[in-house]
Amino acid sequence: DGTVTLTAYATDTAGNEGSSNPVELIVQNQPVDDQLPEISITAPANNSVVSGQILVDVVATDNIDVTEVALYNGNLLLGSVTTPPYQFSLNTSQFVEGPVTLTVSAADEAGNTGSADLTITVDNQAPQVIIASPESDTIVSGQTTFKTDAADSSGIASVTFYAGNQLL
Repeated sequence: DGTVTLTAYATDTAGNEGSSNPVELIVQNQPVDDQLPEISITAPANNSVVSGQILVDVVATDNIDVTEVALYNGNLLLGSVTTPPYQFSLNTSQFVEGPVTLTVSAADEAGNTGSADLTITVDNQAPQVIIASPESDTIVSGQTTFKTDAADSSGIASVTFYAGNQLL
């Protein structure tokens, strides 16, 4: 492998010699790398609901070498790293509420680029909850039934009641 100067020489039947202009060639006998890097996003899980500070954890591999892993929100570069671990810390309060698709790309030494998408649902809003019954200043005794209305864009996981600091 390397640079070689190639010149052609010709001799006619009378013994006269002529030569071509030299041509510089680059000899590369190594195989061409046309394999894309492979990417696996290990955290957070695809289609998960997230809030606050999150860590996007990526595994990127290549047959030769991964040179850069980058994280994008659309065309906006959020960050890039050149050595493992390929991790990105994100503050989800900088995103709009709802579904967000992030793209992770990995490049190798030959310029091949692979990518993978991660869809998350950003939910930084607290759920809305009201006590529907009993109403305020209602006198209760014995066993009492409580009714609430609770709503959140990503759903309600649980509702608990407290009397002062005491969990009911």
